Amino acid sequence: MSNMKFGKDKIVMTIDDKEIAYMTIKETENGDIEFIKLFVDPAFRGQGIAGKFMEKAAEEYKEKNIIPICSYAYSWYKKKTEEYKNVHFPENGPACKI
Repeated sequence: MSNMKFGKDKIVMTIDDKEIAYMTIKETENGDIEFIKLFVDPAFRGQGIAGKFMEKAAEEYKEKNIIPICSYAYSWYKKKTEEYKNVHFPENGPACKI
């Protein structure tokens, strides 16, 4: 079973106290949350971890405006524009490339 820890600059997903994924984040001066970079441990890739991570992160920050800098977060939110109205996509697309 996975567990999420939400910190000031980083969100961490663990299984049995082992970090399997994280996202660096930043709160802007006006309170928006930038999703900067999502990383999944190579041993756990291809198992839907990134998608589950995004679902939990989106739920945690549903009351905040989100700016997806990370290419995975950007494409994940692009597929869910009807569901999440609090997302502000960077004009030039994602800055972090996979």
